[in-house]
Amino acid sequence: MSSVFALATPATKSALCVFRVSGFGCLDVFGSIFNKKLDEPRKFYQRSLVSDGVVIDKVGVVFFRGPSSYTGEDSFEIYAHGGLAVMASIVDLFKSVGFDEAGPGEFTKRAFINGKLSLSEAESVVDVINASSKDVLEVSLNSLRGGFSEEVFGFSKRLDDLRKFIEGSIDFSDEDYDFIEEGGVVDDVSRLCADFGGFVNRCFLSGEGELKKITFDDILLKESKEILEDLIVAAHNDAKSKLEVRFESFLLWIVLLEVGPESHTEKAKPRLIASSATC
Repeated sequence: MSSVFALATPATKSALCVFRVSGFGCLDVFGSIFNKKLDEPRKFYQRSLVSDGVVIDKVGVVFFRGPSSYTGEDSFEIYAHGGLAVMASIVDLFKSVGFDEAGPGEFTKRAFINGKLSLSEAESVVDVINASSKDVLEVSLNSLRGGFSEEVFGFSKRLDDLRKFIEGSIDFSDEDYDFIEEGGVVDDVSRLCADFGGFVNRCFLSGEGELKKITFDDILLKESKEILEDLIVAAHNDAKSKLEVRFESFLLWIVLLEVGPESHTEKAKPRLIASSATC
């Protein structure tokens, strides 16, 4: 990918403006745009920014070497005076050395591509910027720090561990070893359900097992909470209806095996109804 630059502050007259540049090899231009050498990364320098031998501005600059940067690439930031002419001159300078203008979210996209941020962390960057309350900001920052991803991956790992014990009990059912007992599966399932309760507050089921409603913590999912709740309810009930159809077909198949070809007689019906009631 090419090196890109962007103005990180509003494009209006102000005391200071900040430009960010990222891309492997972007540090190679330092000799042509600064009046003095920059030696150490993550150290603040004061330098003159130069274009064709003419000083544009006296600026502050910090550079980072990849992969130890936000994007995972070589990058640097320039802190200049916020005059419109200064900003325009810096844009022209960057274009003259081969830098491209970054698109919206370009730096965070590169951080995701280079494995510096997970998808949920990358999305949280926008959430932090757009947060309109302290509660939303707190959740967004937690997600940005990886808290939400760690919780989800933790649940996934625990479910996978339980799956191994359950599959073991099925595959080696003739063995003396009790996978369910020795693996503490029952206790682990109880703890997992209790811990997951921090994510899902309540599920409301009808007497027939139809999911009526599900609720999440308000600050966990912010504005998309209601949409997700409705989608889960719809998905659960769709799966339930499909399972019922398959289960009834299975029961009918059992009846046919037991009573033979005459299964369509009145004799077979009570048995099917009784089996359904038992389940």
